[in-house]
Amino acid sequence: MAWQTRELAEALGLGSREHIALVGAGGKTTLMFTLAKELVRKGNTVLTGTTTKVWQEQAENSAQVIITESDSRWKDILHGTSASSGFAFIARQALASGKLEGIAPELADDLYNELSVDYLLMECDGASGKAIKAPAEHEPVVPRSATMVAAVVGGDVLGKPCTGETVFRLEKFMQVTGAQANEILTANLIARLATHKTGLFKGCPESAKRTLFINRMDLLNDIEPVRELADLLSEKCRMIAGSLKKSLYLVYQ
Repeated sequence: MAWQTRELAEALGLGSREHIALVGAGGKTTLMFTLAKELVRKGNTVLTGTTTKVWQEQAENSAQVIITESDSRWKDILHGTSASSGFAFIARQALASGKLEGIAPELADDLYNELSVDYLLMECDGASGKAIKAPAEHEPVVPRSATMVAAVVGGDVLGKPCTGETVFRLEKFMQVTGAQANEILTANLIARLATHKTGLFKGCPESAKRTLFINRMDLLNDIEPVRELADLLSEKCRMIAGSLKKSLYLVYQ
């Protein structure tokens, strides 16, 4: 069964309070900020951040960027921002590369348990701009208090060859899925990535909900592989196929 919505929070099936860890590739940062802005518009308090690294210019989509190592008063600033109508982005330090280094997952746990924010959204994975990936040994860095892990895949990879141009951490991806170099990326391969113990949901807390978000559906001419993927994952996780650009989401459950 599938149904359509323009509300991202509704598509994700969010409860009244959630700690969402975003992993995978193909739109994690866009998903985080799109969701944060939607939640704030609805009157919720939201905190965003990362346990890995993000570009500072991306973090500046938030109302305020809080760097814990640069200001000893960061907790006071954070409390003030979370109580306002905006939302903040929290990171550990600014790097010479132009990126922000994320906070430790333990701090994310503390913030979720101690702050009175409605939603904590943490980007927990990197993908170098690629649309699909398999995690390395050290990733993703998912906090233990996460109530949902949302794994993102760019749907525009369907039908493309399995190469280093389309897949981040190609060798790991082939190891996890059994794919061969230059093999066409299919629904079956993505399903293997989503269900393998060292695949997309690696490190997901046992109690956390699992959601697969297939983004960039506006770039696909044939959506049959997406329907096939939904059938393959029907009893494994919630699946959303949509477009963050178009604000349109099809929920399979």
